[in-house]
Amino acid sequence: KYGIDLIKAIFKKRSFCCYDMFVTIMPALFLTLISVAVNLTLFLIGLINIETYPELMNETIGAILLSVLNSYIVLFILGIITTVTEWKNINSSSLKKIKYIFSFPIFIFTYIPISIVALFKFKKIEWKPITHSIVKTIEEVRQ
Repeated sequence: KYGIDLIKAIFKKRSFCCYDMFVTIMPALFLTLISVAVNLTLFLIGLINIETYPELMNETIGAILLSVLNSYIVLFILGIITTVTEWKNINSSSLKKIKYIFSFPIFIFTYIPISIVALFKFKKIEWKPITHSIVKTIEEVRQ
């Protein structure tokens, strides 16, 4: 719904935040899921017919591992770009900022099962308000 507006804002406003959001909502999830499904199917075929297709097992395992590694590298680079461009706006120590660049891809990988469930959950989803009873000052949050 907002894709075209995001693309326009990337160039008109020169907004990295809009670029970051656009990259996040791109159909990469669907391409990844299709790739994993194809590789798992080939892996199962190789497992069932191990005498006929022994090389199929090695190829599909290699493809799956390479896909995970490539995804980590791409997300790591995106984390670096975001951290560098937003360095002054991130309220954290320099050491933590650098440490979080490495954990960012792992955090994004947790989105995969959530997305899969969201794709196939057809029940009516209701919003339930969360009561926030903890009160902190900005100084307490920045610690």
